[in-house]
Amino acid sequence: MKNLKWFGKLCLALAIVFEFGRIFGNVTEGYSPFYLFDLSQRFSMDNNTFIIYWGAILGIFFVLADALHKFENNE
Repeated sequence: MKNLKWFGKLCLALAIVFEFGRIFGNVTEGYSPFYLFDLSQRFSMDNNTFIIYWGAILGIFFVLADALHKFENNE
């Protein structure tokens, strides 16, 4: 379970970096930041990085669970 948490959080960080990279690339090419934004394409098996985006969903759940656990232990 520890490895799955680590993998999910790593994928979440990579997905965030990829998305900021796409925004930066669009802006440098003169397009709007969300030009050709198609979230469904990122999760399709035709995309080479689909595992990272599916792992990012796991990462979101683990980050939220950790935050909830930390919040509950403070009280």
